Amino acid sequence: MLLGAVTVAATAAAVELFSRGVTFIPNPGIFLLLAIAIAGFLWGLAAAMAGVPVAIAAALYAYADPGAWMRYTPGNLVRVIVFSVAAPLAALIVGVLKARAERSLSASEGRYAALFQATPDAVYVQQDERIAYANDAAHDLFGASPDGPPARRLVGCPIWERIHPDSHARVRGRLLAVTGGTGDVP
Repeated sequence: MLLGAVTVAATAAAVELFSRGVTFIPNPGIFLLLAIAIAGFLWGLAAAMAGVPVAIAAALYAYADPGAWMRYTPGNLVRVIVFSVAAPLAALIVGVLKARAERSLSASEGRYAALFQATPDAVYVQQDERIAYANDAAHDLFGASPDGPPARRLVGCPIWERIHPDSHARVRGRLLAVTGGTGDVP
């Protein structure tokens, strides 16, 4: 949660420094809303909501008349009110959308894993020339056991231990074709 408040505070400070040193920023609220959205996207609803009070305080400061804390022109008073409503709404929307996306991704991964396990064909995923994941059919084909002793497991095993030496060159060529972008796999 603290990361959201820190992100918004850092954004407010950067906007103020930029506005004083480089060029005046007439509407700093947009940058504060963006910081809230980023916090919500990266760390979720709690982080975004933690940034809201910081953003409102920064908006109160930014929209105040120069040299007069808490005194506003009618136009800037409207900006402060609108911002005070928009900031928590933006945090809520981004936080809810992030949670929904995470649930959807989790469900999709679950369906993929179920399909991966249910296929009757032996399938394994290799990464850096080691087996990273293998379905039950692959374990059966290789006489391996996912829960057995390390010598009988597929996951973590170098792929070359499971491929006949006479086929190494052909398999290496196919891997290069896929990973190197040199053409289609035959």
